[in-house]
This record gives sequence, C-alpha cells and structure tokens, in this order.
Amino acid sequence: MGKIIIFLTFIFLFIFLIRKDIVYIIPMIFLFYTNINGLLYYEDFAQKGVIKFPDYGFILSILIIIYVIYFKRSKADSIFNTNNSLLLLIYFHLFYYLFLFLYSVVLQGSFEWPVKNGRFFLYGISIITFYLLLVKDPVGKYEKVVTFLKIYTIVFSIMYIIYNYFNINFYRYEAFEIIETDKGMVNRNFAAFPYFLMYFYCLSLIDFFNRKGNSFKNVLLIFLYLICMVSVLTRGIIINAGIIFILAYLISGNRRTNIIYILFFFGLGFFVLNRIHYFETGNFLALIDRSREITDVGIGSTGNFEFRTKEFLNIFNNVVQFNPLFGFGFVNTSILGFHFNLDSAGSPDNGFTNLLGISGFIGLAIFLIIIIKWGLINIKLQRLKIDDYSKVHFLYIISIVLSFMNGSSNSFLQSFGLFLIYDLLIYRMYLKCIK
Repeated sequence: MGKIIIFLTFIFLFIFLIRKDIVYIIPMIFLFYTNINGLLYYEDFAQKGVIKFPDYGFILSILIIIYVIYFKRSKADSIFNTNNSLLLLIYFHLFYYLFLFLYSVVLQGSFEWPVKNGRFFLYGISIITFYLLLVKDPVGKYEKVVTFLKIYTIVFSIMYIIYNYFNINFYRYEAFEIIETDKGMVNRNFAAFPYFLMYFYCLSLIDFFNRKGNSFKNVLLIFLYLICMVSVLTRGIIINAGIIFILAYLISGNRRTNIIYILFFFGLGFFVLNRIHYFETGNFLALIDRSREITDVGIGSTGNFEFRTKEFLNIFNNVVQFNPLFGFGFVNTSILGFHFNLDSAGSPDNGFTNLLGISGFIGLAIFLIIIIKWGLINIKLQRLKIDDYSKVHFLYIISIVLSFMNGSSNSFLQSFGLFLIYDLLIYRMYLKCIK
C-alpha cells in the first residue's frame, strides 16, 4: 500500500510540474533512474521482468527526443549542429555504446544479457534530452532544475540522517552491509545516499566562500552533506570531500577572511556534535574503526585497495587477451571462458576498471577525452567570469575523477551529463555573442 501511495504521489507531482514547465522532466528522469533515491526497488512496477523501474526514465528521454524533433523543430535543429567538438564526442560516445550493444548480441547469441548489462550505459541518451530542454534558455531553465534538485537533495539528506541515527527505514533497498559496533548495528545503504549530494556540497562551498546567499544556511547545508558522507562509512568519499573543500578555499577570493570563518564554524560544529554525543554513536565508531586500517598499514595495503588493484589487473589482462579495442561489451563473460568478479566484465568498485572491461580502450579513451574537453571549456568559463556555476562545475569535475577510484557510478554519461550540457551551452552563447 505504501508503495502505491508513493507512486501516485510521484505521478501527481509529475503532472503538476509538467503543466508549469516541461524542463521539470529533467529531475523526473533522475527520480526514475535513482528509484526515487532508493524509496522504490529496482523491480518495483516492472513489466513482466522486461522493463525495470529505472527504464521508465530511459523511455521518457526517448519520448521527449522524438517529441521535440517532430513538433519543436527549431529546438531540434540545434542538435544537428556539429561545429562543437565536445558535442561530436558525445554523439560518438552514444553511437559507440549502440555499437557495443550489437557487438554483444553477436557474442552472446541473444538479446537478454546485452539488455540486462547494457541498459545503464544506454541511459546516457538522456544527455540529448537535457540539451533539447535547456538549449533555448540555459540560464533560466537550469536555475529551475537546480533549485528542484537542491530541494529534494536536502529532503533526501535529512531522511538519510534520520534513517542512520534514528533507525527509521524509508527505503525499499536493504543495506549493502551491516557493521556491528559497541553502540549497536550500523547500516551502509548506498542506494539511499542522496544522488546529487556531492554536487550540492560543491555548490554550498562556493556560495559560502564567495559570500553568496546566507552564510549561515550555507554552513548548515555543508554540515548536513558532511554528516551524510560520514554516515555512508566510505573513506573515499570523505577523502574526496576533504580535497574538494581545500580546492574550494583555494579558488575563492578573500582567503584570509575565509580561514577565520572556517576555524569559527568548524569549531562551532565540533562543539555541537560533542554536545549531542555524536562521537559516541555507532556510525562514528564504525568510521574510526575503518579508518584505523589506513593508519595501521597505509592506503596501499588496505583490503579495498588490494582488492581493486587485483580486479583492475585481472580485467586489464583479460581485455588485452580477448579484445583490447572493444572489451567484452555487455555479455555474460562466463560463456567466453573468462573469469571476473561479476557475470559481466564491469566493476562497481572503480570507474576506470568498469569502462575498460565493458568498452575496451576505445570506450575508456572516449570517456576520458569528454571529461578533459569539458574541463578545458570549464576553465575558459572561469577565466571569462560570465557564469556563477563555472567554479562549482570545476570542483564537481575534480570530484568525478576522484570518485572513479572509489566506485563506478560516475562512469555513466547520464550521471553528470546535465552539468556538462549547461557548460557547453553557456560557452556556445559566449561564442555567439563575440561574433
């Protein structure tokens, strides 16, 4: 019954937002892709085992593309403008995955496994939807989308904290791992972790260091996001957050004044956390216990590092032996006589490993060139000082690269495509203005 209420609420919200502005389809697509941030399960509302819940986001993206091409021709014409090298790279990237899908069907001898393993990569087509919905007014429409995403990131962050510290479970996805501590059991639920939390952490840092908006609210948001990062008990995320914090401080103005603010607010935060006995919770003890491994043996000798290094070398050697150009595609690799930790050549633990195993050296190279090209455009935007989000996106690009060492979620084009498209459109607007 609860699942039905959630779904009906979601549908009514969808209808309400669409009536106001079609651009709100963008956050709706992400709600599908993330199973409403873990509130629903992958198999909820599935259609006879063929269409899973995230697939509705993919279908919605395709429908919007078809609608715009046929009924909004003026918008659609812009996607055929191939003067921009980054846009060309994105098209090539998407067509490459379509090629990999056909390649996998030939290897597998059926559609079942290529569809099962390849669907998440094919979701990248939604980047074209983002482009079409933002192209006419990227500044105004992007602001609406970011505001909506910020609201539900805050809501999901609060829910995640309540889940971790008050044992109220909102989620259909079960915890990935349960850790026993002296203060009770601690859950590590990755599916419930707010999907865009890292982006809005970067945004809040830039707003705070540049005195944009209310500084007190920005500090509260930074602490909210940091508590969520601590709660997921992933050391890589915390290291990532620390590096991003330092970079945000370095690229900001008024660094001398900002260091005083940093010391004051972190001192205040430490005092508040101590008063509410946070340092005696199971989550904090579990994090300290996991961190102790690094101090005892060093990062290079931790169990996770050794496991991921071994996995990378195994996938690297298998790809070189089988097909270094295209990798293994989306097949069930057991039929090819190769051993992997999963049924596919992908990896959930490292973005580079994931791309290498699935798409070979060609796919990995295309992806990295897209990231580099985006970074170069972003640096130009920062120098021009024509957009408020350029510094935020710079930090987020760094965060994406750092996250590759800790997981594979950002190795899918749709995970960051919205922010890439915005920078692309803003830079294109600038080039038109100077001509």
